[in-house]
Amino acid sequence: MLGLMALVGLTFSSMGLYLAALSKESTAFQLLVTIIAMPLTFLSGAYIPTIVMPRILLPVVFLNPLTYATSAFRYVALHMEGMSSAALVKAGVAFNIHGFVIMPALGAVLILAIGVVFIILCVNQFTNADLSQVKTFRHHGPH
Repeated sequence: MLGLMALVGLTFSSMGLYLAALSKESTAFQLLVTIIAMPLTFLSGAYIPTIVMPRILLPVVFLNPLTYATSAFRYVALHMEGMSSAALVKAGVAFNIHGFVIMPALGAVLILAIGVVFIILCVNQFTNADLSQVKTFRHHGPH
């Protein structure tokens, strides 16, 4: 469980860092995070079960890393290890995408892959950043 928590934290931290690197001002970052985080939270299955969501929303649900984090936490917390894949799909903990079932372990791998992508994007963004416009504070002694 701790490993899963660390993986989810690293992935979402890298996503946030990337959004922060794209933003020029803190208010733009806060607005961007709110615009992205709210829909992803509601489309993750945390509040509304994914099995009752309209089909038109399912592509976003399946691309959302929070969906897999939510299902993995439920899987571990509710001790669902002995359940069949069909029962897990029915419970909304596994996902059947056109006959391909994404079990919680594969969901964790997807979270890892998304985290790696965003870490690479962060490194690339900071490598290409123009830091000449960054204001620094200089301390010149007591006044």
